Amino acid sequence: MAAVEAHGVRQVYGRGLKDRVVALDGVDLTVQKGESLGIVGESGSGKSTLARILTGIEQPHEGTVLVNGRPLPTAGRAWRERRRQLQLIPQHAGGALDARVTMEQHLAEVVDAHHLAPDRAARRRLIADSLERVGLAAEHGRKRPRQLSGGQQQRVIIARSLLLSPEILFADEPTSALDLLVRRQIVDLLNVTCRGPHRVFAIVTHDLQIVDGLCDRLIVMKNGKIVESGPTETLLSNPQHAYTRQLVTAAFQTTPSALAAVREAG
Repeated sequence: MAAVEAHGVRQVYGRGLKDRVVALDGVDLTVQKGESLGIVGESGSGKSTLARILTGIEQPHEGTVLVNGRPLPTAGRAWRERRRQLQLIPQHAGGALDARVTMEQHLAEVVDAHHLAPDRAARRRLIADSLERVGLAAEHGRKRPRQLSGGQQQRVIIARSLLLSPEILFADEPTSALDLLVRRQIVDLLNVTCRGPHRVFAIVTHDLQIVDGLCDRLIVMKNGKIVESGPTETLLSNPQHAYTRQLVTAAFQTTPSALAAVREAG
């Protein structure tokens, strides 16, 4: 049984004909437990919309989403129970963090809301362990967003998402606002902490260099549709769709065939 399935998912924004935007146009997708998936494409391709729908943040205009073979609940207790197993790491960490609240308080909200610790001492230990897991010291918990770098803020967001040990974890452009060195560090962190045999991990990005080595499989989106999918190494070395070839050439500053030759030689 697939962990996540999308069948005929269509998402339309706007009411009038002039304002109508088809963000997703009949997307079918299956993701297995333990699989790491890269969802790539240019801005406006529909990849972030797909992530929000697969994690239950948005409801599709048409189509169905199944998690472990069952329709995703939309309200009530069943939705709350399922929601804790579906987490989305947002694109802009700074926008997801309240400037008035310390990092410890951000994590404590999750711990308390889901009754993850029996008392204050256990909560303090859990928060410290969560920060340490993403490479931060306990002292970072006492700081507010403005006192942290962009990379440190992103680490806190990852720690918060991992607190619930989600079955399905999506990261939406988690490195878009970071410099090259910090971007590499965050990708390495995602690789170590977010991937696993019992979890679906998917990353939404326009940068194919990020998914190379991080994801087992890629899907390429354009104008709300999946135009190509396949194992990462195969898709990067031998893309079949013209748009995928353009993305590979732009990301690696070389043609797919030349990239394949480098991989074989290495």
